[in-house]
Amino acid sequence: SKHMLEVVKHFQNEPRFAILSHPIDPEHDTPSGLKTYAQKLGAPNLWKFVNGPKATVYDIAGAAGYFSFATESPDAPGGFDHSGVFTLVDGKGHIRGVYSGIEMDSVKVAIQDIQQLLDKR
Repeated sequence: SKHMLEVVKHFQNEPRFAILSHPIDPEHDTPSGLKTYAQKLGAPNLWKFVNGPKATVYDIAGAAGYFSFATESPDAPGGFDHSGVFTLVDGKGHIRGVYSGIEMDSVKVAIQDIQQLLDKR
């Protein structure tokens, strides 16, 4: 989340940009809980946190969607494991890149790619 804040800050005044996060713990990631989390994180309005049925969220995360993964795992902190990647999707729904949300170098590349995509529009 800390690295995603860097992306958000870079594009916070860009009306054509938004971030959509799909939390993976439907039992705890309620709309009110997500709103509280976003406020504590300092996420601006262009960063949306949405929840849904676990099977749908996991399907979206996987090869059918964002080329990531999310699964329950008793060995992972909090009981859930996920890849930590984020996906750049253009206005037409095409995937333009997949980046590590853990590595700052990858986040910097994502910022450059987002800017290039916005410059083409």
